[in-house]
Amino acid sequence: MTAEMSKDIYPEAAEMILRNSYVDDIINSVDNNDQARKVMEDTEKLLAKGGFTIKHWIVTGKQSDQWNGLHISNEPKEKILGMIWQPRDDMFTFQAKIKFFK
Repeated sequence: MTAEMSKDIYPEAAEMILRNSYVDDIINSVDNNDQARKVMEDTEKLLAKGGFTIKHWIVTGKQSDQWNGLHISNEPKEKILGMIWQPRDDMFTFQAKIKFFK
C-alpha cells in the first residue's frame, strides 16, 4: 500500500517495490551507480512514509565513497531467494547437500 500511495512522488522506487520484491527481499538492477543511488534514496523516503526501513543495501562491485550515507553491507556472501550471491563478483551459486542412504 505504501508503494501504491507514493508512486506519483517516487515512481521508479514504487515500481521496484511492487514488481521486484518478495517477502523481505527487493532485487533490482539499474544501468549505473548514479541511478542506483537515486532509487535507493527514493526507496528509503518512500518506505519511511509507511514506517518501514531498509535493513541494508547490497551493491555489486567494490565499495566506494559514493555510497556514503547509505547502509551498505560489506559481507562477501548474501542469501537471496534461496541462492547465495557474491556481490563483489556479481555471481550467484547454489549450495546443495547430498545424503547417501544405505
